[in-house]
Amino acid sequence: MDEARTAPQDQDDGIGGLFSCDAFRSLNYTTGVRLRTGCATTALDEAAAALAIPTRRAYGTEAQMRITLASAHVALGHPEGALEALQPVLDLAPEQRLAPMAARLREFAGDVARSRMADARTASHLQAVVEHWCLEAAPRHVALAPGAPGTLA
Repeated sequence: MDEARTAPQDQDDGIGGLFSCDAFRSLNYTTGVRLRTGCATTALDEAAAALAIPTRRAYGTEAQMRITLASAHVALGHPEGALEALQPVLDLAPEQRLAPMAARLREFAGDVARSRMADARTASHLQAVVEHWCLEAAPRHVALAPGAPGTLA
């Protein structure tokens, strides 16, 4: 994966995809793969390093990177680190809380529930703040708005 990402790209191959995105988004995918393949420490280090780079980036991609960072903290048994990593995501205004972020946060809450710290008070708090965040997300408000398609009005 690292070789494909760093290989020179002299011409457009017409395919695009994961390897044609900017460096930050590519790192977002890479850290997610590392986390899912049991390399939580590497995922944590790479996500933290990527987030420390002062550059302008899409807030949705940054939110996903922060969720990966929080998930790495959970996998390593650091609930306080997870909450700290998530705080900028939790602070997003409801209209910025997009469906892909909500899906990733729900996955994160499931990871917390299955983690070795599942019975800890911090784990319960993490799950509660994720549930509240999702309830306040823009897609939910639009779907439940009076007269919106798919609602009973």
